[in-house]
Amino acid sequence: EIAVPGHFFLVVSQNGYGKLNSLDSYPLHNRGGKGLCSLKLTPKSGLIASAKVVTKEQDLLMVSSEGEINRIPVQGISVRKSRASSGVLLMRLKTGDKVASVSPFSQEVEDSPRREGQEKVVDSTGREDPAPEAKKKPPQAKVK
Repeated sequence: EIAVPGHFFLVVSQNGYGKLNSLDSYPLHNRGGKGLCSLKLTPKSGLIASAKVVTKEQDLLMVSSEGEINRIPVQGISVRKSRASSGVLLMRLKTGDKVASVSPFSQEVEDSPRREGQEKVVDSTGREDPAPEAKKKPPQAKVK
């Protein structure tokens, strides 16, 4: 079984419309399959800008081509039963602006107090690095 419980398929169009579907609504196909419709494309919705697998605990960071940034909790997007709908408006855009990027991320609770001015260091998976000081270069031996 490929579908992971609690995960959803998010499709976002260039004009800011998006739709969340359960992964269970996408059947497995063999070779020669003709594909599935995940978002009804209209002049109002525009073309597909992004498609991601997300969970309800994540937030979305949406960035437009004009530099506008919007943060949306995934749990605020209703799950659609029909794959052939055009979705709901996720980001209101100015005339001529398009969705450029959509990135899901998890908001983690910080459990260790920080000193003033100390930056939070995260690795490529978004997890906090527990000891960034330990990754400094080791002292080099002196050559006489």
